[in-house]
Amino acid sequence: MMRYTFWMMSLVVAGLVGNICLAEVPVIDNPLEAPIQRTVDLEEVWRIGDNDEEDFLFGVIGKIIQDGTGCFYMLDTQQSEIFKFSPEGQYLKSVSRKGEGPGEIHMCYNFLLWDDNTIACKNGSPNKIVMFDLEGIPQDSLLPTTLSDFGDNHRPSLYRFARRDRFMVGSGAHHLYKDGEQSQFFFLSAFDDQANEVYCFDQRKSGYNFRKPIKVDDEADFLPYSNWTLGNDGEVYVATHRTEFFIEVFGFQGNLKRIIQREWPLQKRSKEEIEKVKNGYSFSVSGMEMPKISYNISDYSRAINRMSWIDNQLWVQTEKNAHVEDGYQTYSFDIFDGEGHLLEKRTFKLPVDPKEDRIHWLDGGLVVVVTNVVSARRASVSSNTEVQYGEGKEEALDDELAVLEVVLYRVRQ
Repeated sequence: MMRYTFWMMSLVVAGLVGNICLAEVPVIDNPLEAPIQRTVDLEEVWRIGDNDEEDFLFGVIGKIIQDGTGCFYMLDTQQSEIFKFSPEGQYLKSVSRKGEGPGEIHMCYNFLLWDDNTIACKNGSPNKIVMFDLEGIPQDSLLPTTLSDFGDNHRPSLYRFARRDRFMVGSGAHHLYKDGEQSQFFFLSAFDDQANEVYCFDQRKSGYNFRKPIKVDDEADFLPYSNWTLGNDGEVYVATHRTEFFIEVFGFQGNLKRIIQREWPLQKRSKEEIEKVKNGYSFSVSGMEMPKISYNISDYSRAINRMSWIDNQLWVQTEKNAHVEDGYQTYSFDIFDGEGHLLEKRTFKLPVDPKEDRIHWLDGGLVVVVTNVVSARRASVSSNTEVQYGEGKEEALDDELAVLEVVLYRVRQ
């Protein structure tokens, strides 16, 4: 698995997108500087995971969601288990465990709230969406299907999926097997309520052949439809340019509704930033020799590193959005309304270790930090799996790993 998105290709926008002329599409122009810039203070609410008397044991917490009652659900990707906690951080139960039966999961790395009363978990083996209610009672599972005709020697796999207002969007890859070799084609698609593809926004060859030397080139590999988020009413926001602040907003049937753009000069990377990008790549192989890996990292940053839909607003992070300040790690977001108008730049200060900890941004001013998750993930790798980070130096693990904790913060009023 890779911690950094690398399977990308560049895109030159033509005069037509679908059947719509770009000249007819509304363009929302934004300035370089946000009209409001503020730093918000966070206060710790509770922390769990470092008490021997607790009724649960964390492995690797990969994702956290919250339901309408305020309860938290934490996906443990190592143990294939979903823990449920009260709004106050009290352990309630496991709503799904590892297994092949109804409501059970295996190799699950992504899950979400399907509706007010249902959780949907993207199961990796077999490839299906496992459904159960908030108490863990199994519901009907779904088998994602696509319209692509690759024959019988392939399987589609969802990497990410999102659902809101009964609209579902997912990105993943078609894995093709021929003559003992595998190739893959990335896709971004809209799906109906039965997880059947209704529209494909983009599909193109991606990935690496691990039987040959790998050449990483983060400019040439840029895939324009891999950076996306789902807003309200089925609107899909896609960052289709690498170094330009340019977001295309599509309707659920693929119609280009508007373009969000912003003044954005080229952002030159420092040598330290180039090294950080390089070390952000990781490759793993099992039962075979790791191929030779070389890197060509661009001198210029991406304009948009990540987009999220939080509190009914578009939150955008750039590659340079984080830095150390007075012993804290700061994270800045450019926040837009749904139409695409820049509202403010909001900065958060957190006492985290960016090399070890992972952050989950939730609605309502809540931020969840999972500590030491990187070491926990490395420790969970099978002994017959070889993992390479950056230039090939596998990170050594301490004899005693630090404890994985989950810490909830909220914006101080």
